[in-house]
Amino acid sequence: MPPSSLGDQLRLPPEMPDYDYELSLQDGNLVVHGRVSDPQVRKLTGVAPAFPSEFTTRVALREPVQGFRHRYRDKTLEVILPKAVG
Repeated sequence: MPPSSLGDQLRLPPEMPDYDYELSLQDGNLVVHGRVSDPQVRKLTGVAPAFPSEFTTRVALREPVQGFRHRYRDKTLEVILPKAVG
């Protein structure tokens, strides 16, 4: 977590929190939307510009896919995108 006197005041742990996330396929892109759900941590996101409360990332896919599978473990999101057949 970014160092902050507010973080100390709120007694937040030093490690980054997990973000809630949503994944979708839109117009040839994998779209990842993440957000901090803990209200105490959200207070810190307002004063730390490098630590957003929400974000959206679009990853352009070179080829069509048949959906996706994912897992989140140890603060790592893994996404498998099987290529479309045919």
